[in-house]
Amino acid sequence: MRVLTLVLLSLLMGCSSGVRTEFEKSDKCKERYQSTRTGVSNNFENQNLSNAKFRNMNLSYACYINANLENVSFNYSDLSSARFEKANVKSASFKCSNLTNADLRFVKNLTQEQLNLAYGEYARLPEGFSLSSNKASVGCDQSYLKN
Repeated sequence: MRVLTLVLLSLLMGCSSGVRTEFEKSDKCKERYQSTRTGVSNNFENQNLSNAKFRNMNLSYACYINANLENVSFNYSDLSSARFEKANVKSASFKCSNLTNADLRFVKNLTQEQLNLAYGEYARLPEGFSLSSNKASVGCDQSYLKN
């Protein structure tokens, strides 16, 4: 009886290990989302980053799938090639942030007003949204580096 119980337990453990919870990291961010300059992983999948300050940072190739980015300040940051699938960006600030090649198609709570302060080319946006390709046209220049 004891052997049978052990066998059943090991079978149950083996089967349950293949089940993914909603808070585990998926393969969508694996390896691909690392900083090109530092090689450090920028995988923030399923993270609660609400109210964080990411001002003037290189967050290129960051992965924010399912992340809570409510009230986050990305001001003056490089978010090129970042992925925001199902991320909550309610009241997040992208002032003077580079969104070149970023994927914001399936982001939650994004407004056009947020994008009006950012810039970038080839960003994938939700239908009906637009982004300026010229940082000077949204009021961004090198003067922010002095602050």
